[in-house]
Amino acid sequence: MIQLIHVSKQYDQRPALSDVTLEIGKGEFVFLMGPSGAGKSTLLRMLIGAERPDEGQIFVHQKNVTTLKPSDVPYLRRKVGTVFQDFRLLPKKSVFDNVALPLLVQGISSADIRRKVTEALRAVGVEHKRDQLPAGLSTGEQQRVCIARAIVNGPVVL
Repeated sequence: MIQLIHVSKQYDQRPALSDVTLEIGKGEFVFLMGPSGAGKSTLLRMLIGAERPDEGQIFVHQKNVTTLKPSDVPYLRRKVGTVFQDFRLLPKKSVFDNVALPLLVQGISSADIRRKVTEALRAVGVEHKRDQLPAGLSTGEQQRVCIARAIVNGPVVL
């Protein structure tokens, strides 16, 4: 479950989010839509602990993200797959290695990494690009690699 309770955030006295309360339950599929400047990216950055609200509380997996110590944020991010607008692929690592990174950090076995990465790459249609570097991919392929990296741990169980 994801829960925001009376969340507000301002930048230079301008509100990005104002008193937002919402709950996304287990199994729900939601779209976050709105015009530029509506606070979509701010909300997503808060869910992964990259930003803190000025007011309110945010819960992800029953953890209060607003009170997490900086050292605990990487553990949260291992459970929340994120696709950034700039992709953030490691340029000197292959497609396979970019997708495998979150599993490697968690100490998953080599056999499980091979299986899970292959499944994720197949799911997004870039399994045949597994040995290429990001620079050799189209923008759409890079985006699909990022999606594979975000889903490689499987569905989030809340």
